Amino acid sequence: DCEEQENTKQWYQRRVRGKFLSELYTVEPRVGYHLLYYLYSRAQLDLYSEFASYTSAGTLKACLTEDLRICQEEDSPATFYKIISDLYQKFPSVTTGNSNILHLIVSCIDSQQLHSIICNVMSKKMKIFNVRSIGSLLKSTLEWETFEQYCVWQLLSAESVPSESVIDVLKDIKDTHHFELFSSMLIFLKSVKPTEKVVKKIIFLQNFEEQLVIPICVWWIDKYSEGVIRIIESFISAAVSTMDDRRLNILVQFVEMICKAVDQNHMLYEQTTLWRQIKSSYGFISASVKEECPVIQRMMKENKFESDSEADSDEERPQLSKRKRDVSVLDSDDE
Repeated sequence: DCEEQENTKQWYQRRVRGKFLSELYTVEPRVGYHLLYYLYSRAQLDLYSEFASYTSAGTLKACLTEDLRICQEEDSPATFYKIISDLYQKFPSVTTGNSNILHLIVSCIDSQQLHSIICNVMSKKMKIFNVRSIGSLLKSTLEWETFEQYCVWQLLSAESVPSESVIDVLKDIKDTHHFELFSSMLIFLKSVKPTEKVVKKIIFLQNFEEQLVIPICVWWIDKYSEGVIRIIESFISAAVSTMDDRRLNILVQFVEMICKAVDQNHMLYEQTTLWRQIKSSYGFISASVKEECPVIQRMMKENKFESDSEADSDEERPQLSKRKRDVSVLDSDDE
């Protein structure tokens, strides 16, 4: 009974203290981050969650975000950056993937602070990004300042976010003038080993050929040579076997753009298997696409690549009707 009375007394005291602080908080908002820093210095951050529940913000996420904003704007940046790593560790459910807190981090950061946070990220002391919401978070950064966006991408690279999740952000972007995004993504993908899934996501991107698709694919082909070529060949073969003329035309246009982006002595022109694959499917390519692909037309007319396929003729064949088959490399869910 004595223990129960003591627990009741402590609960009552915490409740009174929480209500008092929340009332004070409405009059002087800086109370929140002062309390946050005080609890941080005493290693009692658990009590902050209780305080947040009494405030008008109502939730830990809203209260913490607002207090950090006030701290960043009205106090020394050193205070903000001193506690931010511990807050990510203590409250991962409200900090990880939080674009508002991330914006506070990068909006007034200097080189030393950025280096410190990168070290914390790589040491697993901070987890800034949530893979499931990475697309919406990156979209929200498109309106931030250039330096802020570049800082976000440095943190993204430090955390080793899966490349597939990063590429997917482009699905919902139509504007081709987000140069911070494209240049940062190029540098990010430059260090990614091109798997079949990654290459497929890049090739079938629409509207970003010059900004992203061609530069990174040329880099991959130069560095990984035949590995990437074999992947492209498998895509063409799968498009033919599934009678998917739309994807086949996209792939042929892609090869044409790659050819135009490299020197005529590039190793791509010596990939006999690739050109045989294109030659075997040449009759299935639409007339309009053929007109847009002078390099491929020239390569076909030179007839350097023997093929037993009936597609050796340049005569136009009826376009293939689309028919779905279970071919992994062209699974539409990953497009």
